[in-house]
Amino acid sequence: MTDQLELLGRLETYVGAAFVAFYGYERFRKPPSEPGARQAAYPSRATTTAASYYSAVFLYCGIGVLLYGTLLFSPSVLEKIWALVPQLGAEVPSALQHSPSVVVALLLTVLLSKVPALAALDDFVRTRLQHMAAIPHEVRRLAVELKRAPYRAASEDEYAEIAPALLAQGFDEADLRFAGGDTLLGRWLRLATLMRRIEVWEAEGGLSEYFIECPGELDGLRERYKEIGAKVRRAYALARGPVAAAAGFAAAPSVAEALGAPDARTVGNVQLLS
Repeated sequence: MTDQLELLGRLETYVGAAFVAFYGYERFRKPPSEPGARQAAYPSRATTTAASYYSAVFLYCGIGVLLYGTLLFSPSVLEKIWALVPQLGAEVPSALQHSPSVVVALLLTVLLSKVPALAALDDFVRTRLQHMAAIPHEVRRLAVELKRAPYRAASEDEYAEIAPALLAQGFDEADLRFAGGDTLLGRWLRLATLMRRIEVWEAEGGLSEYFIECPGELDGLRERYKEIGAKVRRAYALARGPVAAAAGFAAAPSVAEALGAPDARTVGNVQLLS
């Protein structure tokens, strides 16, 4: 009987440690907010390198488990916390209060915010480790690297897949063939090519992790692509004049209006993706 109780106690200790580590990982996935920056609402693994991220995660979870063991084997410290925050008694069911492992695990997870000293310590350690992993810095670095990356023109196979949709939208095949440089049609062809490549990556499963960690981002990009496409078609129709009107395009009063010149996001998105 004694052996069984001892085994049960060890099991509670191990489960409590795993519980603390799991919740620590979930807290770490929330990126730190920076002054003047928008708090990200999705996990941060996709914004940094695997080595930096998992090194910081293991260190953070290890500190949490170490604190769990310290409190578990320091009954006096646990009693002081209980005395300083008496309302914790109402948060923990009476049946569980007799298990130190369960009580300490709850203190370091779901009840952490109710213990100001522990919450402040956790926030300090977590924020420092997240910055050590260079999570916000890596986002900016990768964005600059992507913007500077040279554009690879569409191959004949890619063009054969892209062209039918563009022709159906009223673009002339000769114009598409010779579209290039910093022209409106040249930028639109580059954007269509990039969107096609994203679709290929999606079909191959290469973006599965991105979809999980950044839900809704790709859908938002597709919606923006459609919005820009409508403006490009209006501007193209205006430039071609009567020929485009005969093809069923509505004329726009001016190129600026057709492109939506006041909309800075349109220009920014085309520049970034091209």
